[in-house]
Amino acid sequence: MIVCPLCKTQTNENSFVQSYFSSINDKEYKLYHCFKCQLYFWDPMGIVAELYEKEMFDTYDDYHMGDKKLSEWCIPFFTYFPLKKGRLLDVGCADGVFLEHAQRIGFEVWGIDFDGKSIEAATKKRGLKNVYQMSLENFIDYAHSENLKFDVITFFEVLEHQDNLDKFLTSIKSLLKDEGYIAGSVPNGERLLPEFDHLDYPPHHFTRWSKNVLRIFLNKEDFTHLKFYPASFFRLVDISYRLQNIFTNTIALNFKKTRAETNVNPIGTSTDKNKKFPFPKKIKKFFILLSALFFSVVVSKFKKAQNIYFQAAYVPFNRN
Repeated sequence: MIVCPLCKTQTNENSFVQSYFSSINDKEYKLYHCFKCQLYFWDPMGIVAELYEKEMFDTYDDYHMGDKKLSEWCIPFFTYFPLKKGRLLDVGCADGVFLEHAQRIGFEVWGIDFDGKSIEAATKKRGLKNVYQMSLENFIDYAHSENLKFDVITFFEVLEHQDNLDKFLTSIKSLLKDEGYIAGSVPNGERLLPEFDHLDYPPHHFTRWSKNVLRIFLNKEDFTHLKFYPASFFRLVDISYRLQNIFTNTIALNFKKTRAETNVNPIGTSTDKNKKFPFPKKIKKFFILLSALFFSVVVSKFKKAQNIYFQAAYVPFNRN
């Protein structure tokens, strides 16, 4: 039996809804849908930390350069969050772009990330001080030794990477003051064509979330005053990008039998990240045109944001 990582409901191992082979780590994964809490989750789970520093996933080379702009999923924090000062910890802070903005409005900022290259960018490019290359578990030991507690803990686009949800949120709560706050974001599992977002697969992401599933998870862990806001929406260029992924995936699957010879993986790139899967310019132009036509068909789906921003207060049920 497969156990749901959120509600612990058991699911038959043969009831998976999708299988996926990752050539990044040569492992097969299966996607399950919990009938009770509705969480989508991959099995097996297991974070491979070194893949981020090796830039095996798109965008991490930008984090290492320290020139990323503030992501759209962080923007609601500066509009809706009730506090404008206090001690703030950002888990998975990357190159510190969010911390840089939070510091400007009055927060005392701290950050952790297990990607050493991103932390180096945060210190050297952004001038941040209290940022560390640490796992959450190691930082807990450090924080307890220094008697550190936080008014706010944020984790943007981090929850979907976790391979132990209960342990992750228990760790967050151990660092949070009573009646402190959390804030963060996840990719919206109900967005348009999530199945063709090649980053939304393991060993990068292990879970897919909706607003209702987030509510179940956070309520179970003593969080109240839950607020959810859409964080970004699809643009025409996003649709074109997804359609190109569909086409690329189809080609890659046709070459599946000869993957050993061609070294092509399921997302249309070779195992050498510097060798891109060939994609003629004429075909790109075709998909841009096709995207314009497709736009009129899927316009209703545009109401579904690409990411869900959430915030909540921590009120321990059994506190003394």
